[in-house]
Parts: sequence; structure tokens; C-alpha cells
Amino acid sequence: MVADAREREDAFALTIFNVLFGWTVVGWIAAYVWARHRVSEKRLANVVSSKRRALGRVTIAKIVARSRRVRPSRRQSTLSA
Repeated sequence: MVADAREREDAFALTIFNVLFGWTVVGWIAAYVWARHRVSEKRLANVVSSKRRALGRVTIAKIVARSRRVRPSRRQSTLSA
């Protein structure tokens, strides 16, 4: 209810956490603190930029790996012609 009242975007995740772990005192306190904690725009921006960088690294690694696989077959076809 606290997360909903504060209009948090992760209220559903918090609700699931509370359902799973709220029956323990520690889980309930953690959910309450999570619901009361402020979400700063700077923190969200940092998370988004780090995820974009990670996605870029994975994409570049896949492109490089694919180019290394394709390159030898091209060399053989040009040498045999």
C-alpha cells in the first residue's frame, strides 16, 4: 500500500517480494524500507546507461566473433577462383 500510495513503478515487484518474504519480520521490514526509499532520477539514469553499455559490448563481441568465423571461408573461395 505504501508503494502504491507513493506511485512507485516497481510496486508490483515489491508486492511479490512482500508476498514471498513478508511473513518473516526481516522480509516485511525490507519490503517496507524498499517502499519508502526514494528512487532518484540519477540512479535510474545510471542503471539505464550501464545496461546500454553492456548490451553494446555483447553486440560488438557477437559481430567480431561472426566476422572471424566468416573471414576464412571468404579467403578460401577467392584463392580457389
